[in-house]
Amino acid sequence: MPPPPPGPAVQPTGTPDEQGLKSDANQDHAWYLPTAETVPGGSFVFTDWELLLAGVKYGATNNLELSAETLVPITTDIPFLLLLGAKLRVVKTDNLRVAVNANVLYTSASGDHFTMGEVGAAASLCLDSACHSLLTGGMQIMFGINTTNSSGAFVFVPTASFIGRLGRHVKALIEVDSAGYHANGDTQLARGALVMYGLRFYSREIAADIGFARPLCSDGCSTGSLLLGVPLVTFSYRFE
Repeated sequence: MPPPPPGPAVQPTGTPDEQGLKSDANQDHAWYLPTAETVPGGSFVFTDWELLLAGVKYGATNNLELSAETLVPITTDIPFLLLLGAKLRVVKTDNLRVAVNANVLYTSASGDHFTMGEVGAAASLCLDSACHSLLTGGMQIMFGINTTNSSGAFVFVPTASFIGRLGRHVKALIEVDSAGYHANGDTQLARGALVMYGLRFYSREIAADIGFARPLCSDGCSTGSLLLGVPLVTFSYRFE
């Protein structure tokens, strides 16, 4: 009796350079600011920063990510905060991604209200064929919306980050953020930066970043007795 004909070939899901994104629930950001990766289409991601800033992200498509974040009201002194955003990946090659993002922040405390806009971009270079490791540079620009300021003032935040795979479920993680402002034709850059560093423990569904934040200043900064810096903990849970 002849053997049955072979069944249809099983096609792998996704391309090889998407393995890094699909295996790491935190791959769309470094410590906080974005990489050029986006949440996979159809996926939801619950995020939490220091048990205080909670949010949800949704992959509307493989290239469009929608998000909402708020402060957890653990005490009556916590102001109301709502951050709504979107990130669109506009370039994707084997080793390069570029994304643009826009956010609206609304805050309310003690009867005072403030609305701020933010636009930005990030470019990420894959350091391996599966894009597990990323080197990212970006810029965020923040400006008041409900303000009578006519000087065109805005704050800008240049950022750089490195995500380096150390093992199947562990990565090294470094983010460096500075800041500056432009107002009345004058531009000033901060004389220092905030460095966040540590390890990422990750899987396809759950990822946690554990490390420290330490300011670096040209005239010296101190974190008191915290020699390594202020402890940081963030995590994400992704489901489809």
